[in-house]
Amino acid sequence: MARIKLAPGSHGEITYQDLPDGRVRGTLRFRRLDGSYGKLRVRASSNAAARRSLMSSIEEQYAPLGQVGDLNPDSSFLALAREFMDHVEFTQEQRDTTRHENRRLIEKKIAPHMGALAIREIKASTVLRVYKAIHKETPSTARNVKALISQICSYAVMNDLMVANPAREVKQVRQQSKPIYAPAPVELEVLRGIIRDYQNRTDRMGPRRPTFSPMSSTSSSRPVPASAKPSASNGSTSTSTRPNRPSRSQAR
Repeated sequence: MARIKLAPGSHGEITYQDLPDGRVRGTLRFRRLDGSYGKLRVRASSNAAARRSLMSSIEEQYAPLGQVGDLNPDSSFLALAREFMDHVEFTQEQRDTTRHENRRLIEKKIAPHMGALAIREIKASTVLRVYKAIHKETPSTARNVKALISQICSYAVMNDLMVANPAREVKQVRQQSKPIYAPAPVELEVLRGIIRDYQNRTDRMGPRRPTFSPMSSTSSSRPVPASAKPSASNGSTSTSTRPNRPSRSQAR
């Protein structure tokens, strides 16, 4: 049986479907004032409740669709996401690396979960379901995906494709603070001993700490490394050629 052609600003008969949980799904086909068609679905406890819900919201559905290019509320969310990325590239709001990463998230993470859904079907429960599914694998990626979905939905609201941003109603999981490791006094002493043993090893790599010779009463107060002293093997001795400086009393 062929469908009855609807006049602009009118609707057809309501169809009811019994759901496994005992509720009823009501579907209403209508035609907008601009000639485009649409469907309105609700879930209710009975046929009468579904009918009341559909009839109370059908009037606002007759308004012409807002459009961004070729998009409308019945377009797929994936098409909206790609349109958003083209807009971002045009306005240069993001760096090239950020745009590349966001496009990857759209194609690899968002599209498999909600890319085929219509824009009007995106709700907070949809975003929450996607966020939880990705959070099980990688929490950091889930946060980035939720932020990207929120940007896409804000773009849709700005162009009258959505009434509100559903992603803002979804709260992120709190990040657990990383534990700070503080060694106990006994452990700290053991660690210091390991460091001292390593520094005293003769076969270790790296620079060595200089060894100082003991100071004598006649030598200068500055310690002289043993490596800087002349060796006794060559039989030579160093003598100071610097003349003694007269005292003040002798100078007078």
